[in-house]
Amino acid sequence: MAQIANSPQEHSTAVCRIPFTRTGIYEEAHEAVQQILGSDRVTSSQQVIELEREFAELRRITTRHHPQSCAAALELAIRALTG
Repeated sequence: MAQIANSPQEHSTAVCRIPFTRTGIYEEAHEAVQQILGSDRVTSSQQVIELEREFAELRRITTRHHPQSCAAALELAIRALTG
C-alpha cells in the first residue's frame, strides 16, 4: 500500500502539555452574573451602562459607538485594548 504524503506515519507528533491552574472567581462576580442573567434587561442593564462608562474612562474614549451585534462590540473592545 502506498503511503500518503503528510500522513501521521511520516511525522512524529510533538506533545505540548499545558498545565492546569485554578482560577479565582470571586463571589462578587458570581452574584453580578446571576443578577444580570436573572433580570429582564440583559443587554441594557445598569451594569452594562457602568461597564461602558468604566471602559471609556480606562481607554480615554470620548465618543460612543453603538454596534449592531455582540460580535461587533467585542471587536471594537479588542481593537481599543490592543490599538
